[in-house]
Amino acid sequence: MKRSKLYVVTALLLLAAIGFSCQLENEFHNPNDAHHHGEQRIQTLTGAAAQSITQKLLSTLNRKGSTIQLFDITEATARTSSGAIDFSSILAIIDSIGVKNYTFKVINHPLDNAQTFHNLILTDKAGELEVTLMKYEMNEEFATQFNANLKPFQEFKGEVTASDLSTIETPCEEVSVTIGDQPTPPESGGGIQLPDPGNGNGSTYPAAGDPSGGGGDNGCNTGVSISYQCSCGRSYPNWDDYSSSFCGNGTYPGYTYSVVITYTISPSCRMADDPCNPAGIIGILPPKKNPFDCLTAAKLHEIFPNASAETIATFYNQLKQYGSKFGIDSEKKLAHFLAQVKGETGGIALLDSQENLNYTTAASLVRTWPTKFSTSNPNLTPPYNYINNPQLLANFVYCCRMGNGDQNSGDGWLYRGRGIFQLTFKNNYTNYLNYLAANNITVPYTHPNDLADPNQLHAVLSGLWYFKTKILDTLDVENAEVNAVTNRVNSFVNANNRQIRMNTFNLSILKLNC
Repeated sequence: MKRSKLYVVTALLLLAAIGFSCQLENEFHNPNDAHHHGEQRIQTLTGAAAQSITQKLLSTLNRKGSTIQLFDITEATARTSSGAIDFSSILAIIDSIGVKNYTFKVINHPLDNAQTFHNLILTDKAGELEVTLMKYEMNEEFATQFNANLKPFQEFKGEVTASDLSTIETPCEEVSVTIGDQPTPPESGGGIQLPDPGNGNGSTYPAAGDPSGGGGDNGCNTGVSISYQCSCGRSYPNWDDYSSSFCGNGTYPGYTYSVVITYTISPSCRMADDPCNPAGIIGILPPKKNPFDCLTAAKLHEIFPNASAETIATFYNQLKQYGSKFGIDSEKKLAHFLAQVKGETGGIALLDSQENLNYTTAASLVRTWPTKFSTSNPNLTPPYNYINNPQLLANFVYCCRMGNGDQNSGDGWLYRGRGIFQLTFKNNYTNYLNYLAANNITVPYTHPNDLADPNQLHAVLSGLWYFKTKILDTLDVENAEVNAVTNRVNSFVNANNRQIRMNTFNLSILKLNC
Protein backbone atom coordinates (compact mmCIF):
# COMPACT_ATOMS: atom_id res chain seq x y z
CA MET A 1 0.00 0.00 0.00
CA LYS A 2 1.29 3.46 -0.88
CA ARG A 3 1.20 5.74 2.08
CA SER A 4 0.15 8.72 -0.03
CA LYS A 5 -3.37 7.26 -0.03
CA LEU A 6 -3.71 8.12 3.64
CA TYR A 7 -5.74 11.04 4.87
CA VAL A 8 -4.16 12.30 8.09
CA VAL A 9 -5.32 15.01 10.48
CA THR A 10 -3.44 16.05 13.59
CA ALA A 11 -5.34 18.25 16.01
CA LEU A 12 -3.22 19.92 18.65
CA LEU A 13 -5.55 20.38 21.60
CA LEU A 14 -4.47 23.24 23.83
CA LEU A 15 -5.75 24.83 27.02
CA ALA A 16 -6.17 28.56 27.28
CA ALA A 17 -6.02 30.28 30.68
CA ILE A 18 -8.99 28.86 32.55
CA GLY A 19 -11.06 31.08 34.81
CA PHE A 20 -14.40 29.34 34.41
CA SER A 21 -15.76 26.38 32.46
CA CYS A 22 -17.26 26.95 29.04
CA GLN A 23 -20.46 24.98 28.52
CA LEU A 24 -19.98 22.85 25.40
CA GLU A 25 -22.90 22.16 23.11
CA ASN A 26 -24.66 18.83 23.55
CA GLU A 27 -24.49 18.09 19.84
CA PHE A 28 -21.70 18.49 17.29
CA HIS A 29 -21.46 21.99 15.89
CA ASN A 30 -23.51 22.74 12.81
CA PRO A 31 -21.24 22.21 9.78
CA ASN A 32 -23.11 24.96 7.98
CA ASP A 33 -22.19 27.52 10.64
CA ALA A 34 -20.64 30.48 8.88
CA HIS A 35 -17.79 30.42 11.35
CA HIS A 36 -16.99 26.79 10.73
CA HIS A 37 -16.05 26.88 7.04
CA GLY A 38 -17.48 23.34 6.56
CA GLU A 39 -14.49 21.64 8.19
CA GLN A 40 -14.22 19.50 11.32
CA ARG A 41 -16.77 19.62 14.13
CA ILE A 42 -15.39 19.18 17.65
CA GLN A 43 -16.90 18.18 20.98
CA THR A 44 -15.58 17.03 24.37
CA LEU A 45 -17.47 14.03 25.76
CA THR A 46 -17.79 13.37 29.48
CA GLY A 47 -20.17 11.43 31.73
CA ALA A 48 -22.68 9.12 30.06
CA ALA A 49 -21.63 10.16 26.55
CA ALA A 50 -18.01 9.25 27.29
CA GLN A 51 -19.07 5.93 28.82
CA SER A 52 -21.04 5.04 25.68
CA ILE A 53 -18.00 5.61 23.44
CA THR A 54 -15.79 3.79 25.95
CA GLN A 55 -17.94 0.68 25.57
CA LYS A 56 -17.51 0.89 21.79
CA LEU A 57 -13.74 1.02 22.22
CA LEU A 58 -13.61 -1.93 24.62
CA SER A 59 -15.98 -3.96 22.44
CA THR A 60 -13.87 -3.26 19.36
CA LEU A 61 -10.64 -4.26 21.09
CA ASN A 62 -12.16 -7.45 22.42
CA ARG A 63 -13.91 -8.42 19.17
CA LYS A 64 -11.17 -7.71 16.67
CA GLY A 65 -8.21 -8.48 18.83
CA SER A 66 -5.49 -5.98 19.54
CA THR A 67 -1.82 -5.63 20.30
CA ILE A 68 -2.96 -3.88 23.52
CA GLN A 69 -3.77 -6.21 26.39
CA LEU A 70 -6.49 -4.99 28.75
CA PHE A 71 -6.21 -5.66 32.47
CA ASP A 72 -8.07 -3.75 35.19
CA ILE A 73 -11.08 -1.89 33.77
CA THR A 74 -13.13 0.69 35.70
CA GLU A 75 -15.56 3.42 34.66
CA ALA A 76 -12.69 5.93 34.67
CA THR A 77 -9.72 4.03 33.22
CA ALA A 78 -8.41 0.75 31.86
CA ARG A 79 -4.96 -0.50 32.78
CA THR A 80 -3.31 -1.99 29.71
CA SER A 81 0.02 -3.33 28.52
CA SER A 82 0.61 0.08 26.94
CA GLY A 83 -0.30 2.33 29.87
CA ALA A 84 -3.70 3.39 31.18
CA ILE A 85 -6.54 4.60 28.97
CA ASP A 86 -8.41 7.60 30.37
CA PHE A 87 -12.18 7.36 29.83
CA SER A 88 -13.19 10.51 31.73
CA SER A 89 -12.85 13.04 28.89
CA ILE A 90 -12.90 12.08 25.22
CA LEU A 91 -12.26 14.45 22.34
CA ALA A 92 -14.72 13.76 19.52
CA ILE A 93 -14.30 15.12 15.99
CA ILE A 94 -16.53 14.60 12.97
CA ASP A 95 -14.79 15.26 9.66
CA SER A 96 -16.18 16.87 6.50
CA ILE A 97 -17.41 13.54 5.10
CA GLY A 98 -19.06 12.36 8.31
CA VAL A 99 -16.40 10.08 9.81
CA LYS A 100 -16.41 10.16 13.63
CA ASN A 101 -13.15 10.02 15.55
CA TYR A 102 -12.75 9.70 19.32
CA THR A 103 -9.49 10.37 21.14
CA PHE A 104 -8.62 8.65 24.44
CA LYS A 105 -5.65 9.90 26.43
CA VAL A 106 -3.04 7.24 27.22
CA ILE A 107 -1.34 7.68 30.61
CA ASN A 108 2.09 6.25 31.47
CA HIS A 109 2.78 4.52 28.17
CA PRO A 110 6.07 2.58 28.51
CA LEU A 111 7.70 4.80 25.87
CA ASP A 112 6.46 8.10 27.34
CA ASN A 113 9.10 10.59 28.42
CA ALA A 114 9.70 14.33 28.38
CA GLN A 115 9.52 14.27 24.58
CA THR A 116 7.01 11.53 23.83
CA PHE A 117 3.41 10.68 24.68
CA HIS A 118 0.55 8.65 23.19
CA ASN A 119 -3.18 8.49 22.70
CA LEU A 120 -5.71 6.11 21.23
CA ILE A 121 -8.10 6.90 18.35
CA LEU A 122 -11.39 5.07 17.78
CA THR A 123 -12.62 5.77 14.23
CA ASP A 124 -16.26 5.12 13.26
CA LYS A 125 -16.75 4.98 9.48
CA ALA A 126 -20.46 4.33 8.97
CA GLY A 127 -20.45 1.76 11.78
CA GLU A 128 -17.08 0.20 10.88
CA LEU A 129 -14.81 0.72 13.90
CA GLU A 130 -11.01 0.95 13.77
CA VAL A 131 -8.48 1.61 16.53
CA THR A 132 -5.18 3.44 16.01
CA LEU A 133 -2.39 4.15 18.49
CA MET A 134 -0.87 7.60 18.01
CA LYS A 135 2.66 8.43 19.10
CA TYR A 136 3.70 12.08 19.41
CA GLU A 137 7.42 12.74 19.66
CA MET A 138 8.56 16.32 20.05
CA ASN A 139 11.97 17.16 18.72
CA GLU A 140 14.56 17.87 21.40
CA GLU A 141 14.59 21.63 20.96
CA PHE A 142 10.83 21.99 21.11
CA ALA A 143 10.51 19.57 24.06
CA THR A 144 13.00 21.61 26.07
CA GLN A 145 11.16 24.84 25.34
CA PHE A 146 7.70 23.36 25.92
CA ASN A 147 8.59 21.70 29.22
CA ALA A 148 10.10 24.99 30.40
CA ASN A 149 6.81 26.75 29.49
CA LEU A 150 8.62 28.80 26.85
CA LYS A 151 6.62 27.51 23.88
CA PRO A 152 2.88 26.93 23.47
CA PHE A 153 1.74 23.65 22.03
CA GLN A 154 0.44 25.07 18.78
CA GLU A 155 4.09 25.45 17.79
CA PHE A 156 4.60 21.65 17.98
CA LYS A 157 7.65 20.36 16.13
CA GLY A 158 8.40 16.69 15.85
CA GLU A 159 6.99 13.45 14.49
CA VAL A 160 3.48 11.99 14.74
CA THR A 161 3.18 8.24 14.09
CA ALA A 162 -0.03 6.22 13.58
CA SER A 163 0.01 2.45 14.20
CA ASP A 164 -2.90 0.12 13.48
CA LEU A 165 -3.73 -2.05 16.52
CA SER A 166 -5.42 -4.86 14.64
CA THR A 167 -3.94 -8.36 14.87
CA ILE A 168 -4.89 -9.19 11.28
CA GLU A 169 -2.32 -11.08 9.26
CA THR A 170 -1.42 -8.08 7.09
CA PRO A 171 -1.61 -5.05 9.36
CA CYS A 172 -1.53 -1.58 7.90
CA GLU A 173 1.78 0.19 7.60
CA GLU A 174 2.87 2.59 10.28
CA VAL A 175 2.40 6.15 9.08
CA SER A 176 4.65 9.00 10.20
CA VAL A 177 4.19 12.73 9.79
CA THR A 178 7.02 15.14 10.46
CA ILE A 179 5.86 18.61 11.49
CA GLY A 180 8.64 21.16 11.30
CA ASP A 181 8.69 24.93 11.09
CA GLN A 182 5.25 26.05 10.07
CA PRO A 183 5.33 28.78 7.40
CA THR A 184 3.09 31.80 7.81
CA PRO A 185 -0.35 31.18 6.28
CA PRO A 186 -1.31 33.43 3.37
CA GLU A 187 -3.50 36.41 4.15
CA SER A 188 -6.50 34.58 2.76
CA GLY A 189 -6.12 31.90 5.40
CA GLY A 190 -5.90 29.18 2.76
CA GLY A 191 -3.82 26.04 2.57
CA ILE A 192 -0.07 26.06 3.30
CA GLN A 193 2.76 23.65 2.66
CA LEU A 194 3.83 21.27 5.43
CA PRO A 195 5.98 18.12 5.38
CA ASP A 196 4.76 15.04 3.57
CA PRO A 197 2.34 13.08 5.79
CA GLY A 198 3.29 9.87 4.04
CA ASN A 199 6.97 9.19 4.35
CA GLY A 200 7.97 11.53 7.17
CA ASN A 201 11.27 12.35 5.48
CA GLY A 202 10.75 16.08 5.39
CA SER A 203 9.82 16.36 1.69
CA THR A 204 6.66 18.25 0.79
CA TYR A 205 3.70 17.75 -1.51
CA PRO A 206 2.34 20.67 -3.48
CA ALA A 207 -1.14 21.87 -2.63
CA ALA A 208 -4.07 19.85 -3.92
CA GLY A 209 -4.76 20.68 -7.54
CA ASP A 210 -1.21 21.85 -8.23
CA PRO A 211 -0.47 20.64 -11.79
CA SER A 212 3.18 20.04 -10.93
CA GLY A 213 2.19 16.87 -9.10
CA GLY A 214 4.45 15.60 -6.36
CA GLY A 215 4.89 12.33 -4.52
CA GLY A 216 4.50 10.53 -7.83
CA ASP A 217 1.27 8.75 -6.95
CA ASN A 218 -1.43 9.20 -9.61
CA GLY A 219 -1.96 12.85 -8.77
CA CYS A 220 -2.91 12.15 -5.15
CA ASN A 221 -1.39 15.43 -4.10
CA THR A 222 -1.76 16.47 -0.51
CA GLY A 223 -3.06 19.89 0.44
CA VAL A 224 -2.67 21.19 3.97
CA SER A 225 -4.80 23.67 5.87
CA ILE A 226 -4.80 24.94 9.44
CA SER A 227 -7.79 26.14 11.43
CA TYR A 228 -8.30 27.11 15.07
CA GLN A 229 -11.40 25.54 16.59
CA CYS A 230 -12.76 27.25 19.71
CA SER A 231 -14.67 25.11 22.21
CA CYS A 232 -17.59 27.53 21.96
CA GLY A 233 -18.27 26.55 18.36
CA ARG A 234 -16.37 29.06 16.26
CA SER A 235 -13.52 28.35 13.86
CA TYR A 236 -10.79 30.73 12.70
CA PRO A 237 -8.56 30.36 9.62
CA ASN A 238 -5.40 31.72 11.24
CA TRP A 239 -3.86 32.42 14.63
CA ASP A 240 -4.21 36.20 14.39
CA ASP A 241 -7.96 35.91 13.85
CA TYR A 242 -8.29 33.53 16.79
CA SER A 243 -6.11 35.51 19.21
CA SER A 244 -8.00 38.72 18.46
CA SER A 245 -11.43 37.11 18.91
CA PHE A 246 -13.43 36.94 22.14
CA CYS A 247 -12.50 33.25 22.36
CA GLY A 248 -8.78 33.92 22.29
CA ASN A 249 -8.09 37.46 23.46
CA GLY A 250 -8.49 36.72 27.17
CA THR A 251 -11.68 38.76 27.62
CA TYR A 252 -13.59 35.59 28.51
CA PRO A 253 -11.07 33.11 29.91
CA GLY A 254 -12.01 29.47 30.14
CA TYR A 255 -12.34 28.46 26.50
CA THR A 256 -10.22 25.69 25.04
CA TYR A 257 -9.15 25.52 21.44
CA SER A 258 -7.74 23.04 18.96
CA VAL A 259 -5.17 23.74 16.29
CA VAL A 260 -6.31 21.41 13.51
CA ILE A 261 -3.72 20.55 10.85
CA THR A 262 -5.55 18.82 8.02
CA TYR A 263 -3.91 16.74 5.27
CA THR A 264 -6.26 15.93 2.39
CA ILE A 265 -5.98 13.94 -0.82
CA SER A 266 -7.90 13.83 -4.05
CA PRO A 267 -11.30 12.08 -3.59
CA SER A 268 -10.38 9.72 -6.43
CA CYS A 269 -7.58 8.33 -4.24
CA ARG A 270 -9.90 7.40 -1.36
CA MET A 271 -10.42 3.70 -1.99
CA ALA A 272 -13.37 2.43 0.02
CA ASP A 273 -12.18 -1.18 -0.17
CA ASP A 274 -8.72 -0.38 1.17
CA PRO A 275 -8.72 -1.19 4.92
CA CYS A 276 -5.57 0.84 5.34
CA ASN A 277 -7.08 3.99 3.87
CA PRO A 278 -8.66 5.88 6.80
CA ALA A 279 -11.61 7.91 5.60
CA GLY A 280 -11.14 10.53 8.26
CA ILE A 281 -9.03 11.82 11.11
CA ILE A 282 -6.50 9.44 12.60
CA GLY A 283 -4.35 11.78 14.63
CA ILE A 284 -5.55 14.09 17.37
CA LEU A 285 -2.99 15.55 19.70
CA PRO A 286 -4.03 16.62 23.20
CA PRO A 287 -1.07 17.99 25.16
CA LYS A 288 -0.32 17.22 28.76
CA LYS A 289 -2.74 19.35 30.73
CA ASN A 290 -1.21 21.85 33.09
CA PRO A 291 -3.06 21.22 36.39
CA PHE A 292 -2.31 24.74 37.57
CA ASP A 293 -4.50 26.15 34.78
CA CYS A 294 -7.54 25.04 36.75
CA LEU A 295 -6.31 26.15 40.17
CA THR A 296 -7.47 29.48 41.57
CA ALA A 297 -6.93 31.16 44.93
CA ALA A 298 -10.65 30.75 45.64
CA LYS A 299 -10.49 27.01 45.02
CA LEU A 300 -7.38 26.75 47.17
CA HIS A 301 -9.25 28.49 49.99
CA GLU A 302 -12.01 25.87 49.74
CA ILE A 303 -9.37 23.16 50.15
CA PHE A 304 -7.70 25.02 53.05
CA PRO A 305 -10.65 26.87 54.64
CA ASN A 306 -8.83 27.61 57.90
CA ALA A 307 -5.92 29.45 56.29
CA SER A 308 -5.97 33.22 56.06
CA ALA A 309 -6.60 34.98 52.75
CA GLU A 310 -3.05 36.36 52.86
CA THR A 311 -1.58 32.90 53.39
CA ILE A 312 -3.69 31.45 50.56
CA ALA A 313 -2.60 34.21 48.17
CA THR A 314 1.07 33.63 48.95
CA PHE A 315 0.77 29.85 48.76
CA TYR A 316 -1.20 30.07 45.48
CA ASN A 317 1.32 32.35 43.75
CA GLN A 318 4.31 30.29 44.82
CA LEU A 319 2.67 27.00 43.88
CA LYS A 320 1.69 28.19 40.40
CA GLN A 321 5.12 29.65 39.76
CA TYR A 322 7.22 26.71 40.91
CA GLY A 323 5.02 23.60 41.01
CA SER A 324 5.81 22.40 37.49
CA LYS A 325 9.55 22.78 38.14
CA PHE A 326 9.24 20.00 40.71
CA GLY A 327 7.40 17.49 38.53
CA ILE A 328 3.78 18.32 39.36
CA ASP A 329 2.32 18.02 35.87
CA SER A 330 -1.05 16.33 36.37
CA GLU A 331 -4.21 16.80 38.38
CA LYS A 332 -3.58 13.68 40.45
CA LYS A 333 -0.05 14.72 41.37
CA LEU A 334 -1.25 18.15 42.45
CA ALA A 335 -4.18 16.66 44.37
CA HIS A 336 -1.87 14.26 46.19
CA PHE A 337 0.47 17.14 47.02
CA LEU A 338 -2.33 19.29 48.43
CA ALA A 339 -3.71 16.36 50.43
CA GLN A 340 -0.36 15.73 52.09
CA VAL A 341 0.16 19.44 52.79
CA LYS A 342 -3.24 19.56 54.49
CA GLY A 343 -2.41 16.50 56.57
CA GLU A 344 1.02 17.75 57.60
CA THR A 345 0.15 21.35 58.43
CA GLY A 346 -3.49 21.14 59.46
CA GLY A 347 -4.17 23.62 56.69
CA ILE A 348 -3.74 26.70 58.87
CA ALA A 349 -0.16 27.92 59.22
CA LEU A 350 0.98 26.68 55.81
CA LEU A 351 4.01 28.90 55.40
CA ASP A 352 5.45 29.26 58.90
CA SER A 353 5.18 25.65 59.95
CA GLN A 354 7.90 24.10 62.07
CA GLU A 355 8.13 21.05 64.25
CA ASN A 356 6.70 21.35 67.74
CA LEU A 357 9.20 19.63 70.04
CA ASN A 358 7.79 20.99 73.30
CA TYR A 359 6.46 17.84 75.01
CA THR A 360 4.81 18.31 78.39
CA THR A 361 4.57 14.73 79.67
CA ALA A 362 6.81 11.69 79.90
CA ALA A 363 4.05 9.54 78.38
CA SER A 364 3.90 11.62 75.20
CA LEU A 365 7.67 11.36 74.75
CA VAL A 366 7.62 7.60 75.18
CA ARG A 367 4.70 7.28 72.78
CA THR A 368 6.38 9.40 70.11
CA TRP A 369 9.89 7.90 70.42
CA PRO A 370 9.43 4.36 71.79
CA THR A 371 12.92 3.35 70.66
CA LYS A 372 14.54 6.30 72.47
CA PHE A 373 12.67 6.73 75.75
CA SER A 374 11.27 4.49 78.46
CA THR A 375 10.23 4.90 82.08
CA SER A 376 10.98 1.24 82.84
CA ASN A 377 13.49 -0.16 80.34
CA PRO A 378 17.06 0.44 81.64
CA ASN A 379 18.43 0.15 78.08
CA LEU A 380 16.54 3.26 77.00
CA THR A 381 16.76 6.86 78.19
CA PRO A 382 14.43 8.20 80.92
CA PRO A 383 12.32 10.98 79.37
CA TYR A 384 12.07 13.36 82.30
CA ASN A 385 14.92 15.74 81.41
CA TYR A 386 13.39 16.30 77.98
CA ILE A 387 9.97 17.48 79.15
CA ASN A 388 9.43 21.15 78.18
CA ASN A 389 12.95 21.23 76.70
CA PRO A 390 12.58 21.17 72.88
CA GLN A 391 16.19 22.08 72.07
CA LEU A 392 17.69 19.34 74.25
CA LEU A 393 15.13 16.89 72.84
CA ALA A 394 15.94 17.70 69.20
CA ASN A 395 19.69 17.38 69.74
CA PHE A 396 19.14 13.97 71.33
CA VAL A 397 16.58 12.31 69.06
CA TYR A 398 18.07 13.65 65.81
CA CYS A 399 21.75 13.29 66.54
CA CYS A 400 24.32 11.26 64.75
CA ARG A 401 22.50 10.40 61.50
CA MET A 402 21.66 11.78 58.07
CA GLY A 403 24.45 14.34 58.27
CA ASN A 404 23.72 15.51 61.81
CA GLY A 405 26.61 15.60 64.28
CA ASP A 406 26.48 14.46 67.91
CA GLN A 407 24.31 16.03 70.60
CA ASN A 408 26.88 18.74 71.34
CA SER A 409 26.91 19.86 67.68
CA GLY A 410 23.42 21.29 67.98
CA ASP A 411 22.52 19.93 64.53
CA GLY A 412 19.37 18.25 65.80
CA TRP A 413 17.88 21.59 66.81
CA LEU A 414 19.35 23.52 63.87
CA TYR A 415 17.96 21.10 61.29
CA ARG A 416 14.64 20.30 62.96
CA GLY A 417 11.47 19.96 60.90
CA ARG A 418 10.44 23.08 58.98
CA GLY A 419 8.33 23.96 55.96
CA ILE A 420 5.10 22.45 54.75
CA PHE A 421 6.57 18.93 54.84
CA GLN A 422 8.71 19.43 57.94
CA LEU A 423 12.09 18.99 56.26
CA THR A 424 14.44 17.44 58.85
CA PHE A 425 18.18 16.56 59.06
CA LYS A 426 21.22 18.28 57.64
CA ASN A 427 21.50 16.00 54.59
CA ASN A 428 17.96 16.87 53.49
CA TYR A 429 18.58 20.60 53.89
CA THR A 430 21.83 20.28 51.91
CA ASN A 431 20.29 18.17 49.15
CA TYR A 432 17.38 20.55 48.86
CA LEU A 433 19.66 23.56 48.40
CA ASN A 434 21.79 21.61 45.90
CA TYR A 435 18.65 20.84 43.87
CA LEU A 436 17.74 24.53 43.70
CA ALA A 437 21.24 25.39 42.48
CA ALA A 438 21.32 22.57 39.91
CA ASN A 439 17.96 23.64 38.47
CA ASN A 440 18.71 27.38 38.41
CA ILE A 441 16.04 28.20 40.99
CA THR A 442 17.52 31.31 42.55
CA VAL A 443 16.02 32.00 45.97
CA PRO A 444 17.98 33.80 48.75
CA TYR A 445 18.91 31.52 51.64
CA THR A 446 20.75 32.49 54.82
CA HIS A 447 19.68 30.08 57.56
CA PRO A 448 17.57 26.93 58.09
CA ASN A 449 14.97 29.17 59.74
CA ASP A 450 14.21 30.50 56.25
CA LEU A 451 12.13 27.34 55.71
CA ALA A 452 9.69 28.49 58.39
CA ASP A 453 9.59 32.16 57.36
CA PRO A 454 6.28 33.03 55.64
CA ASN A 455 8.06 35.84 53.79
CA GLN A 456 10.43 33.37 52.14
CA LEU A 457 9.77 30.83 49.37
CA HIS A 458 11.50 27.97 51.12
CA ALA A 459 8.48 26.69 53.07
CA VAL A 460 6.77 25.81 49.79
CA LEU A 461 9.85 24.96 47.73
CA SER A 462 11.24 22.59 50.35
CA GLY A 463 7.89 20.79 50.38
CA LEU A 464 7.87 20.58 46.60
CA TRP A 465 11.40 19.19 46.64
CA TYR A 466 10.52 16.59 49.25
CA PHE A 467 7.39 15.57 47.34
CA LYS A 468 9.35 15.18 44.11
CA THR A 469 12.35 13.28 45.45
CA LYS A 470 10.57 11.12 48.03
CA ILE A 471 7.23 10.58 46.29
CA LEU A 472 7.17 11.35 42.56
CA ASP A 473 10.59 9.83 41.91
CA THR A 474 9.86 6.64 43.83
CA LEU A 475 6.12 5.95 43.43
CA ASP A 476 3.66 5.69 40.55
CA VAL A 477 1.56 8.53 41.93
CA GLU A 478 -0.90 8.52 39.03
CA ASN A 479 -2.10 5.07 40.10
CA ALA A 480 -1.35 5.24 43.85
CA GLU A 481 -3.86 5.25 46.68
CA VAL A 482 -3.77 8.19 49.08
CA ASN A 483 -2.64 5.95 51.93
CA ALA A 484 0.35 4.77 49.90
CA VAL A 485 1.45 8.38 49.43
CA THR A 486 0.78 9.13 53.09
CA ASN A 487 3.02 6.26 54.14
CA ARG A 488 5.91 7.80 52.20
CA VAL A 489 5.36 11.19 53.85
CA ASN A 490 4.49 10.14 57.41
CA SER A 491 3.59 6.55 58.19
CA PHE A 492 2.83 7.34 61.85
CA VAL A 493 -0.29 9.45 61.31
CA ASN A 494 -3.55 8.23 62.87
CA ALA A 495 -6.71 7.09 61.12
CA ASN A 496 -8.39 10.49 61.47
CA ASN A 497 -5.47 12.27 59.79
CA ARG A 498 -5.41 9.68 57.02
CA GLN A 499 -9.09 10.35 56.39
CA ILE A 500 -8.40 14.09 56.21
CA ARG A 501 -5.82 13.44 53.49
CA MET A 502 -8.19 11.21 51.53
CA ASN A 503 -11.00 13.77 51.77
CA THR A 504 -8.64 16.55 50.69
CA PHE A 505 -7.44 14.52 47.72
CA ASN A 506 -11.01 13.88 46.54
CA LEU A 507 -11.96 17.54 47.00
CA SER A 508 -8.84 18.67 45.13
CA ILE A 509 -9.61 16.38 42.17
CA LEU A 510 -13.09 17.90 42.03
CA LYS A 511 -11.77 21.47 42.13
CA LEU A 512 -9.08 20.81 39.52
CA ASN A 513 -11.61 19.53 36.99
CA CYS A 514 -12.42 22.48 34.76
